[in-house]
Amino acid sequence: MDNFVAGNTYTNLNGSTYYLEKIFENGDMRFRRTGDRWTLRAHGVKMYPDGLIEWDYSTGGHWPKTPW
Repeated sequence: MDNFVAGNTYTNLNGSTYYLEKIFENGDMRFRRTGDRWTLRAHGVKMYPDGLIEWDYSTGGHWPKTPW
């Protein structure tokens, strides 16, 4: 079983790192890419034996609004 922990950072197969903000009850996860703060809801997230992650698809991708 994958052992994801909200608050940890994970590396995607594409080489980008993502901060895990939230794990939803249905297993979806909200990630924020550390390089540019792109935030998304990932569906079908899996972790490989080497610790790298990927997901089937994502929805709701956006950059968070920042105050001026």
